[in-house]
Amino acid sequence: MASMPSRERSLEETLNSILPQCDEVNVYLNNYDHVPSFLRHGKIRVYRSQDFIGDLGDVGKFFGCDSWNGYAFTIDDKIIYPPDYVSTMIAAIEKHKRKAVVSQHGRILKPFSKSYYHDHLQSVRCLDENPADLFAHVLGTGVMAFHTDTFSVKLGHFPSTNMSDIWMSIALQKASIPVLLLKHPARWIQLSQLHDKRYSISAFCSGNDKPQTAAVNSIRWTIRTCP
Repeated sequence: MASMPSRERSLEETLNSILPQCDEVNVYLNNYDHVPSFLRHGKIRVYRSQDFIGDLGDVGKFFGCDSWNGYAFTIDDKIIYPPDYVSTMIAAIEKHKRKAVVSQHGRILKPFSKSYYHDHLQSVRCLDENPADLFAHVLGTGVMAFHTDTFSVKLGHFPSTNMSDIWMSIALQKASIPVLLLKHPARWIQLSQLHDKRYSISAFCSGNDKPQTAAVNSIRWTIRTCP
């Protein structure tokens, strides 16, 4: 998980929801001037951007990915995860024999989209109901999980910051790995009310998404499926 100072309070809520379900949580702090006391926990490893390779934006959630082994979850510092989140994601990974990367959020793209945020065929939001499993093009990395037997992610897959959903999805597309958006009820995943909504990728980029649109239009997308 990556975090920025304006999300400190929501970060604590996120960790409280996910820590009981995890063996280890890696937290990359972008430009924090201190390490919050609640991060002093036996399961948490903290990486300050000043001590490593600088502000990585959302790509910070992939810091150290070269050494990941087993079930890998990338999470978001403004989301509150349900108590059965990890078990549900792992069950889906195993149901599909580790052939797919799963998420609770994503979209199906149009060919030659005019706007990544506003011109697509179908969108699944993690906060709303998704009535059935759906194979898709792009996934949300804030609610993503996979087994490292399926895919070996590298920091090199992310040539720019704050576009990790797109870059991860492009990497999976090139590797011919299916993206599966899982069935879920509304409000199973919730949004912390302790974060400032002005400081989000969509808030900054939805009005001018030329880089995102150019990226998704740079390849030909295929819906890949598995049994």
